[in-house]
Amino acid sequence: MKKVVNIRYIAGIMAVMAVAAAPLWGISCFKKVSHDTRIVLRANLQSESGGEVAVAQGVEAYACNLGEMWEINSYEDAVNRIATNETDGSTVNIESVVEAEPYEWNDVEGILSMHTKWPHVLLVAVYPAAKMYAWRHYDTAENLPQTWLAFQFRPWKSSGYTDSNWHVDFAGANDNYDEQ
Repeated sequence: MKKVVNIRYIAGIMAVMAVAAAPLWGISCFKKVSHDTRIVLRANLQSESGGEVAVAQGVEAYACNLGEMWEINSYEDAVNRIATNETDGSTVNIESVVEAEPYEWNDVEGILSMHTKWPHVLLVAVYPAAKMYAWRHYDTAENLPQTWLAFQFRPWKSSGYTDSNWHVDFAGANDNYDEQ
């Protein structure tokens, strides 16, 4: 009879411990997941091959909630907010956007930021001074209040290129390219 009581006693204690620990499991398993983040964008400019890199001035940027099948096909599309479906070639006017605004950081001018709550964004940056544009898809991190992204505009390049997952291209032929 003593063995039965001990087993029941131990089972009772374990049951009490399980009930007491349940709220702690709930806290860790049911954490609120948020994609509420500020994307800080540093669009750099390297004016010549091997030259110094500085923050590009006058860049305009925006973010939208489009899936990974959408891309920006031209400078005009970037400026006019038109995305192209890479599978069927259809286009859509991007209406719901988050506009970039100046971001204060260590007295460096030209850095931009966008606040978004979307888990996936299409980011677009336009550099009118060189008639260049850049775009990329980005999955925002969970519960990360701020994300820094950077890439370089290189007007000396002969054609479009990829930099840090950004697709960078020119408005038509690159008039800034010098073959020397």
